[in-house]
Amino acid sequence: MGYALCDAMTEEFEEVRVLGKPAILTSERIAGDTIPQGYYMYELRNDRIFRDDPIELSRCVVFNHWGTVITRDEIRIPPGGTLYMKQGALEFDTGDCQGMKEYMDRYPPRVRPPVDHER
Repeated sequence: MGYALCDAMTEEFEEVRVLGKPAILTSERIAGDTIPQGYYMYELRNDRIFRDDPIELSRCVVFNHWGTVITRDEIRIPPGGTLYMKQGALEFDTGDCQGMKEYMDRYPPRVRPPVDHER
């Protein structure tokens, strides 16, 4: 399977909301090793037979890749590896971030307290 992977830091994005969480979206596939620490990448799949909207959110989409979203908020994916999206789960025209750096400035990664394993 040969397809080009884009760099998250140089790709152009559109700001959206996924399941109510601020995110950035591109139609391209992004190389996972270009995602800054503290951010999460998910891929969207569509079903061209019935509609052209994304219907699934996953860590990796092989067929019918619709786009890639990056968010600072982790989205829990069910054990089967796919989260089926209802209509309206992806909202457009929610902001004007057009790049990863701009998104990082507006939505810095969430700081998690260190885990104390000695308790």
